[in-house]
Amino acid sequence: MSRKRLAKIGCIAAAACLGLAAFGLCGLMVVETVLFRPRPSELPDSRSDYRAYDLDSPRFDWFHREYDAALEADYSWIHKPEAVGLRLAGYPNPDGVRPDIVRVYWPRPDKAIVVVIATGLMDDSVEAMKVRVDLVQRGHLWEVEWAGGQWRCWPGRGGSIWGSRLCV
Repeated sequence: MSRKRLAKIGCIAAAACLGLAAFGLCGLMVVETVLFRPRPSELPDSRSDYRAYDLDSPRFDWFHREYDAALEADYSWIHKPEAVGLRLAGYPNPDGVRPDIVRVYWPRPDKAIVVVIATGLMDDSVEAMKVRVDLVQRGHLWEVEWAGGQWRCWPGRGGSIWGSRLCV
């Protein structure tokens, strides 16, 4: 990758991090941004590699309530795809736990793919979790188009590589 491209990515990542500062999420995680028209090697795993979330299930009612309240109050996070993706992935959270990596892919100027990775989880079966959130821009707002998860399990609790099967 060229120095110019790396510098541009660094600037965009810094800007994304500044946008996340309001969540207190920027200090101890890596924020990576892949520019428009990424090379195939720079794309995230395919949707088919994730277990799709049923965003209409009661499990995500909290997100819909927060998003609707943010629309009404015009909170800034609904204008930033990385912030919407982090919200859906469960950040910020009451425990103050941060993700390790946030990657933002821009296949088109009006489409973003946010991948949130958390490792070393304090769970008896799940060692790491990866959430992919596909967003589309409508006006100045970013809306969730699709979301899914992958997990990596602790030894003896399921797959030790990323996969869409739940840990046991």
